[in-house]
Amino acid sequence: MDHHCPWVNNCIGMYNQKHFVLFLLYTALACLYSFVLLIVRATYCPTHSDSEFCASRTKKEASLDMFCGILAFFLGLVFCMFCCVML
Repeated sequence: MDHHCPWVNNCIGMYNQKHFVLFLLYTALACLYSFVLLIVRATYCPTHSDSEFCASRTKKEASLDMFCGILAFFLGLVFCMFCCVML
């Protein structure tokens, strides 16, 4: 047993380190994917405000989208850096 990880609530050792690294990698990919989707929405909605996808969007929602996108990007970077260190 190497150490106890509070993220997965389990001990990380030689036999389950692969699963731990895959968990981190999938989490990083999910963060980066959500960042890309939020950026696409942020670039699409100002030019197509009459579409059904953007019709009910307020300024508060747009600023929340940008905040969540930036947060997801930095979380994805942190998880990617941790995965690179683990390999």
